[in-house]
Amino acid sequence: MTDVNGIKEKLAGIVGPEKVLDDEEVLERYSQDQSFVTPRSPFLVVYPTTDEEIQQVVRLANLEKFPVVPYSSGALQQGTSVPRIGGSVVVDLSRMNKIIDFDVENRTVAIEPGVTFAQLQEAANKEGLRVCTPVGLPANASVLLTYIEFVPLYSWSKYGTWFLLPFEVVLPNGEKMGTGSWAWANSSIKGASPVTIGAGLSTVYIGAQGTLGIVTKGRVVLKNLNEAEEVYFFPFAEVEKITPSLHKILRTSVKGTGEECFIVDRKNLYQLIYGTWPESPSLTNNLPPWTVVLVLSGTKGEVEYQREDMMEIAQQNGIEVKEDLPGVPDVGRRILGELRVPKGFYQSEKWCYHPLQFYVSARMIPAALNIFENLLEQSGYPRDRVGYLLLPVEKGRVYYCEYGVRSEKDGDDRKKTQEFWIEVAKALLDAGAYFDRPYGPLEELVYARAGIYHSMVKKIKGLLDPNHIMNTGRLY
Repeated sequence: MTDVNGIKEKLAGIVGPEKVLDDEEVLERYSQDQSFVTPRSPFLVVYPTTDEEIQQVVRLANLEKFPVVPYSSGALQQGTSVPRIGGSVVVDLSRMNKIIDFDVENRTVAIEPGVTFAQLQEAANKEGLRVCTPVGLPANASVLLTYIEFVPLYSWSKYGTWFLLPFEVVLPNGEKMGTGSWAWANSSIKGASPVTIGAGLSTVYIGAQGTLGIVTKGRVVLKNLNEAEEVYFFPFAEVEKITPSLHKILRTSVKGTGEECFIVDRKNLYQLIYGTWPESPSLTNNLPPWTVVLVLSGTKGEVEYQREDMMEIAQQNGIEVKEDLPGVPDVGRRILGELRVPKGFYQSEKWCYHPLQFYVSARMIPAALNIFENLLEQSGYPRDRVGYLLLPVEKGRVYYCEYGVRSEKDGDDRKKTQEFWIEVAKALLDAGAYFDRPYGPLEELVYARAGIYHSMVKKIKGLLDPNHIMNTGRLY
């Protein structure tokens, strides 16, 4: 890229001069997030509002050879939208925030990438529907980005992992491609459409971090707005006893039990209840060391039937069940509020949140926790900054684990936290933990263990993006 002023003028000609910004305050905002990814300011930030504008920006990037970094809400906080090299242009999609149409009968909705969970939840509720929300992210997160990046949802326990149907993507050469039933214009299947046809090209874009194109719209799955919802708590003193008990509940109870289900330690439970991290251990002393949170939902009759069945199974197996927690008024209502319009784990003026996110079998949960706890003890890292969340996927077929550590915004504390974080990640990888979203420092660690796979991914990147303009330097 040589003609800096010329590129700015050409971008202004595409999206309008008021939608091309280069003042230092704006560029600084896009230069970093809470992750360990090295900060770097973009050259420009542009705000397209149509597919056609994105196509023209991408074509110009190929012509002038400048990197394009897609950005939606910035809520993911994993460094995916922080430029890796100088001269990058951030394409902020937040103004593409239209809810295109609801298919109420088939419980789906077509949306643009700037649509947030808060926005969609409000609109879906008016249609008698609701959107399934992510673990850890706030309500201002992009729905499409969350689903494309495969961020776990609280409802994975019951419904599994696939909530994205067809989508449209601007390819690295500026052409636009639809997937599934959107691959051709006159398909009659709009709502309950499959995500792919043929060889499954659409899955290439899942978790691709904007390196293979820019998704401009997609259709996502919704669920019915429940007539009744009840929250129950299963307290445990030791993590080893949780999964055998939980599997008895999830796998032998009636259909529908466990609309949402997850396991948290007392500090993360406190944050989910109150929306803030407990700064003193005394604030969590009244909470169990570990708690399974389980939501029953459906019609009033269905919930009553689920409750009776769950209580019977719990009694037969000696599993303690509580409808409330000591010293926490309206705890069920608070939990449901977080599940429907989440605050997430990243919202803190004091701390940066750095989650280790991976999958293990139920049998490996105690071993993974022991690895973390042993390294925690050896390193001297402050224990009061650590929180745990475990999510059974498809009734416990596998478990998503999120070990969250916190650092100060900058300085030596952040460096020491990063060193501890990387040490734990290496140990968990060596033990067999599966990291499916290798952000930041994890990229090299994960891909070093999957050489042939990494080589094939690089070839795909080279074929689709020969000029390497899409989120240059990431993943590949």
